[in-house]
Amino acid sequence: MDQDKKACIACAEEIQAQAALCRHCNTRQDDPSFTQPTKAKKGLGKSALISIVAGVSVIAVFGTVLLTLQPQAESQPATEAQTKTLANGVLAPFPGENSEHGYSLEANRIPRLETCEEWNEFWVYEGPAVSFEVADKYFEPLMAVSTLIYDVNQHLDEDLDGVICFFENGEKPLARPADPNQENKPENLAWHEAVMDVRATINAQSNRNYPLDFAVSPNVVDSHAKTIRDGVELALRFWGPFIDSDRPLAMTVVHPKDKQWFLERWEKLGRDNTGEFWWDLAVPNGGGAVGWTAAGIPNMYFMAAEQYPPPRGPVDYYVHEVTHFFQTVTFGAKGESIAPCWYGEGTANFIGFSMTYTNDVNRTLEQFAATREDRAQILMRFYDANGGLTEKRLIRDILNFPKGDDTCQHEDPAFGYNLGMFVSEKMIIDFGFQSFIDLTREMAKGDMAKAFKAATGADYESWVKGEAIPYVQQELPVLAG
Repeated sequence: MDQDKKACIACAEEIQAQAALCRHCNTRQDDPSFTQPTKAKKGLGKSALISIVAGVSVIAVFGTVLLTLQPQAESQPATEAQTKTLANGVLAPFPGENSEHGYSLEANRIPRLETCEEWNEFWVYEGPAVSFEVADKYFEPLMAVSTLIYDVNQHLDEDLDGVICFFENGEKPLARPADPNQENKPENLAWHEAVMDVRATINAQSNRNYPLDFAVSPNVVDSHAKTIRDGVELALRFWGPFIDSDRPLAMTVVHPKDKQWFLERWEKLGRDNTGEFWWDLAVPNGGGAVGWTAAGIPNMYFMAAEQYPPPRGPVDYYVHEVTHFFQTVTFGAKGESIAPCWYGEGTANFIGFSMTYTNDVNRTLEQFAATREDRAQILMRFYDANGGLTEKRLIRDILNFPKGDDTCQHEDPAFGYNLGMFVSEKMIIDFGFQSFIDLTREMAKGDMAKAFKAATGADYESWVKGEAIPYVQQELPVLAG
């Protein structure tokens, strides 16, 4: 590795290490157009849903998702003898409580800010809440806890809910109690176990901060840039232990008004396989993409605008794209050349949707169940109009789908996203989530059948015909109703 590359990586890693003090530093030192983002606007709901955009071979995403920047620590409410009343009347634990927010607790290093606008520039997460008990009332996985920091800035908590600058005097996202009947439902839902396997495997890994080469086009709303960066950084923390690369990920956020800026950035990064092709797909609705250069270097792109703001909170969107980053840096050009239609988007969909609400598995399963029904209906409409859900047709669509056919990604029924999600689901049911990791690594050798055999111990074609196709034929008609 040459010295310039070493310096770039070292710079990015140092910035990551100082994230609490320099969260939005320009990690691409030669990009003068970078502007510091501000905190995302409050609010979840329909505006958090981002439209589907497909792009190059391994790109783009359907839907929304959610991850936690710091998993909330388990806590017990303080007893009456362990509390005190602050000057604003809010009850606080004594001694104070803290989550892993990374900010200094030294008295002379905690600023007293005067407005929520100033606070949102200073504080990376949500809150903080005065206690874990208060934080647990809300569905907000980025909620931090710090009794001391809250005490210094308690004047900013206008509605006295125990959280600084959190939907002040507005409706808040309340946490929902877990469904006590979830584990006792009579259905044999094997896909639930596959979801849990994804979550357990990813969450079991030690978190790793992955360096970014981050750039934002001039017209991007600051809060949109921050929302996207936060989502990608969260996803990279989960995926980081699996990614065997220290090259900073070139991540670019663009606005539909900034095409020339985008093309210049694209040129600078090495003219990967996105360019105007992805731009034209993304402009109507926004979306994300991972493309790679002739040298196999992956770059990540997102488009956001006022009419389609990026999802904040649920982060399957970001996990999906980082899954593509893992695929690209792991199997390179050889793997891409042999990847069947179902693999790229199907696995990214299943993994992304499995991580949607990382601190609320019941909500994840509820949303994923609705997603499965939607995708099944899309597929069944197609098959009903084209000869039915036959084994012959599924052999074509899973085993032998023609390269370059637009219905893999860009046109209905989007086999890669939709049929691929169910094939990926069955693979994880049968062989576990680790099979996806192993398959991706083996695909770097350039032979799909050998890669599948090495990863799972099964013959690829026999598994598709004997297991995947019967599963699809069973699931789709039932889900589609």
